[in-house]
This record gives sequence, C-alpha cells and structure tokens, in this order.
Amino acid sequence: MSKWLVAARGDAQAEDSVDGGTRDLGNTEEHDLELARAEAERDATLAALESVLTEEHARGLGAVLAAKSSDDDGRRPPRFDLRLIQRYVLWRVFDLGWTTERFGHFDRFSIGYHGRGASKAERIGKKYQWIAYHEIMALVADHFRYREQFREENGNQAYEGSWQDHFRDIDPSCTLRSSRGGTSWDGHSLAWWGAARYDNWGDPSGSREWVMRCDDLPKVEDLLSVAHPEDASRWLNVQGYFNWKQQPPADRELTDVERRELWYICTAYLIRAQDGEAFVKWAEGVDFWGRWMPDRPEVYRMFLGEHGWSPASRYFQQAYFGDEGWTQPNHGCPVKVRVVAFEYLREASGFDCSVDESYTLRLPASELVTGLGLRWSGNGADYLDAAGRLAAFDPTAHANGPSALLLREDLVREFLARENLAICWAVFGEKRVLGAGLMPEHHAALRMSGAYMLGDKGSVGFVKCMPDDLEMENPGSSPNPLATIRSP
Repeated sequence: MSKWLVAARGDAQAEDSVDGGTRDLGNTEEHDLELARAEAERDATLAALESVLTEEHARGLGAVLAAKSSDDDGRRPPRFDLRLIQRYVLWRVFDLGWTTERFGHFDRFSIGYHGRGASKAERIGKKYQWIAYHEIMALVADHFRYREQFREENGNQAYEGSWQDHFRDIDPSCTLRSSRGGTSWDGHSLAWWGAARYDNWGDPSGSREWVMRCDDLPKVEDLLSVAHPEDASRWLNVQGYFNWKQQPPADRELTDVERRELWYICTAYLIRAQDGEAFVKWAEGVDFWGRWMPDRPEVYRMFLGEHGWSPASRYFQQAYFGDEGWTQPNHGCPVKVRVVAFEYLREASGFDCSVDESYTLRLPASELVTGLGLRWSGNGADYLDAAGRLAAFDPTAHANGPSALLLREDLVREFLARENLAICWAVFGEKRVLGAGLMPEHHAALRMSGAYMLGDKGSVGFVKCMPDDLEMENPGSSPNPLATIRSP
C-alpha cells in the first residue's frame, strides 16, 4: 500500500509540475519527463495492487477510479443503476393492468401528439408509469441517505420530504387557476389599495422637462398606509409594486409609439425600535437602486397551505433559498433588518394542468405568521387572526389592482409594541421615457430612492429624485439629488 501512496504523491507532484509549466514555458520538457515518470509509477503501483485483489475488489477499485477520473474528482455521490428502476416501472405498468387490448387504441389515437411539453393530456400508460415512478422513489427515499445536487457541503442527510426535489406536480391546497390582479408589463389597474392616479404626462415634445419634474410624483406615504372603503379599517402595504403607464392611441400598440411611465417598488422590513432613526439617517446617504437590499424569498416547491407551520416551510427558511432572516444590508447599514413578505409562485405549463397562467401570491413571512397569531383561511392568500378576522392578505388573488401584501394596521402596531420592533420601507422607482419599438432608444430618466418609517400617524419619510446615471460605477452610492420630497 506504501507504493500506492507514493504514486498518489507523484500524481500530485506531476499536476503541480503541469501547472508550473503553463507559467514557465522554458521548463516544458522537464515537466513532461516528471509527468511521465509519475504516471509510470502510478501504473506500476496500480498493477501491484490489482495483483493481490480478489476479482470483486478489483471491480470495486475500477469503479472508484473511473468515478474519480470522470466525475469532478469523485466528489459526486454514486448513482443508481437506472436499468433496475426502468425494469420495475415497466413491470409495474403491466401489473397495474395495462394491455394493448384495453388501452392501446386510446393511448395511440385519442390523446394526440403534443411534443414533450408537460402541460397536456397523458396516456393511460404514462399515468401508470407515474404511479410506478413515485413508488420506486419512495422506496429509495426510505432506504438510502440523501444528498442534494449542488449542495454537497451539507453531506449525506436523511430524506425529509418531496419538497426537497421536483417530485411535486400539483398543490392540493390551492385551487386558484390564476390571480385576478397584479402589476404587469402593462402597468396596474386602480384599486382601493392603490388609488393614486397619475395623468400628468406632459408635453410630447418636452420629454426631458417632464422627466426632471419632481413636484408631480404620487405621494409614497399614501401608497404605504391605506383605508378599506367598506369599513374604514387601516392596512399597511408591506410589499407593493406600482406602475403608471401612458396609454397609446386607440389605434396603436404600446410599443408603436414613444411612451412614458412611472413606477415604485416598496419593500417593508422589521427593525428594532431603537434602530429606526439610524436606519433613516443611513438611507439618506445611499441609493436603493440595483436591488441590493435583502429581498423577499420566492418558493414554488412548497404547498400554499404549508406556509408558516410545516416541515416544508421550515426547510425553505434558509439563506440558500433566499430567506436570510435577520441580516445586515450592505453599504454600511448600521442595523439589522428582516423582510416582511414571502412569495409563493405557481407556474403554468407544468404537469399540473389546473393552472391557466403563472401567478405569484405575497404572504406574510413565517415570523409574522407566528408573531401575529395568524392562520391560513384556505382561501387565496387570506390569513385570519385569533378572532377569525381578516388580518393579512394579497388582494390580487381576488381583485384587479397593483401587486401588494396588506397587513391590518392595528394588529401590526400591537405586535410591534409587544416585541419592541418597528416597520420601515425601502423605496425605489423611476420616471422615464421609452422610445418606440421593441429595442427602444434610451432617453433621460429620473431615479427615486427613499425610506419611510411607520409613525404614530402613518408612514413618514422621504424620496430623493436623482438624474439617471447609466454608468453606475458604485451601486448603492447616492449622487446629489435634484430634490428631496419629505412627507408632512
């Protein structure tokens, strides 16, 4: 075995020699000789080792060496012989009752050919294959340890559930075929939680003058705290996206003409109550453009009804999946923050043919679900408090309007006072002109960046208006603003 170690060391020396040869072409011949000598020693050592191994052990050694040489230094875990699984699947299809007489004509002629896309009607034989596939995967999960692809640093672990991989193809807890609203490429529709209008599109010939105006912007504080028209209850919008677009003439498409637009993205965070002043002061000197602040995590492998309580929900509460918990932002932020929102993504064009189009629902983060004592209602993204009253919801699940997550303000204030916390918002946006065509010419633009805090009488804060700099050499730095708009 000492010869094996010597050869291995020779291999390493040879590799070092090759690396060095790339740096010093003058020593190429010397390195080639060293490499050849190391390879000869390795081959001799392997031959000596194989001469004393049994046939079974020799096959095992050959498999190890093959894996090491062809599979990223052998760090990937060994794989199953797929032929075993394929034979089981085929046997199980016939065992479940598939025959040519029963299903042959239907599977061949009644379904039609739809390519290899997932969202389509399937043959009876294919459905039997799915049954067999999930059976054999359950057997494997029960008897072997699990290593997630691209996460080898965590080592082998016990398999926790089907959310760890792409085995789920339908969410039985969610019956929504699509969402009713949400901000899209075409902008947003007005709604009670996004009632601010913008119609000041200016003189068509004065695009730069329109862009650089700072006194006609919608008031951000009116977007962050809103009143329900039915009962005057107050709601906080903790994840809002608003996009006002200039509409083209009735006989033209949106991209046929030069158009103007204005948008804001408002993201709320929990911070410790004593950190509010420090956060706002710090925000005065930075630019939130570039989306470098902690963002809400987005998950699609978890059932909607599992959020906030289940093992699957806890599994996705880690930085690898975008949930950074309490974290300190970049660019010298003096405080730690916690994202308030969480996004559940439902994708169309998959095996679940009950979804008409992809959509996203915004949910309260698990920490808020626990802290506010919420439970899911079973309807859309509606969450109820202990008394059964609506306490948090994404209104776009049921109505048209801008993307939002609304939390009942009185309940939030009680929670903040009890936990010695506060809510702040990081806001950024743009006022811009887009040229006609799918590859529009760039025009001047105005960037907005600001911060708000939930105060005793609503949200208070500021928005800085800055001319757009195409060459942002230092994202996060704040150029001199044209104006700073502060709430009353």
